[in-house]
Amino acid sequence: MNAINKAQEFSRQRIELLRQSLSDKITSEGYSVVLGGSYARQEASLESDLDFYIVAKPEFRKNAEDKLAIITNTLTETIKPPGVAGPFGSVHSSDEMQRNIGGDEDGNKKFTVRMLFLTEGEWLSNKDIFHETRKDLVQQYLRQPIRPQQLGRFFLNDVIRYYRTICVDFENKTGERKKEWGPRNIKLVFSRKLLYFSSIIVAAEIAGLQHDDKILKMIELLNMTPLKRIMHVFSSDADNALNMYNYYLERFSMSDVRKSISQVKPVDNSHETNGEFRSLKDVGHEFSSLLIKLVKAKYSEDHPIHEALLM
Repeated sequence: MNAINKAQEFSRQRIELLRQSLSDKITSEGYSVVLGGSYARQEASLESDLDFYIVAKPEFRKNAEDKLAIITNTLTETIKPPGVAGPFGSVHSSDEMQRNIGGDEDGNKKFTVRMLFLTEGEWLSNKDIFHETRKDLVQQYLRQPIRPQQLGRFFLNDVIRYYRTICVDFENKTGERKKEWGPRNIKLVFSRKLLYFSSIIVAAEIAGLQHDDKILKMIELLNMTPLKRIMHVFSSDADNALNMYNYYLERFSMSDVRKSISQVKPVDNSHETNGEFRSLKDVGHEFSSLLIKLVKAKYSEDHPIHEALLM
């Protein structure tokens, strides 16, 4: 799995450089600069954007907003910045992330930040606040009463909601907003699906544990990257699926492949005639089948994960 190993090493090196650059220029007391996207998942290449945001304690939010321009300039000196819209490149309050989950104030931006923070986030500064905030969120999702046999449906339902939101958002971005269709379609098949799958198994793995052990286990798994989470839970049984993902990372890290796929549109039949796109889609279908087989093989028929995903 050379592409996976290469991406992990590339990402780790860049993360260490980014951490050092921030420590040289800011004192992030009261807030944490958080990495998202392919760098946080340790799947980055030279083609990857840098997705980051800031999680601040309420009383330090203004301080973080005052430093946002300096932080943005520091982090994006050598790496492409995030888009101006959406959750990245902005400041979010740690207490707001935990309030009104699923309620009227739980808008798309807030919801996205929370789920990305939980399922793929990595700290760039002030790791103590980062881990404290993650622990607080996990405790919100695993509130008492929750019995040992339960898997934490509050968390699982939000994972499912987030994945379906991504799928709906794809239609909005590529339809009404005329964003590139091809690359986003391939990401749905691979990286978005892997993040979803790796989050589902977090819920599955805590079934059968006592309440406090559920919290510890969830934090342990969420502190891993999605790929490492899958390797940890399924070991060598996941090799075939990860070989498919390795193919995706290898092809998608090539600028000529990305350029070719960026030209693909559903309206002109290029999604059927573009060789690079078609090859990745075919591998993606097999990738999905292998992930489903992993769940069925790992968890017995009476495991609550199967019912929870359907009902």
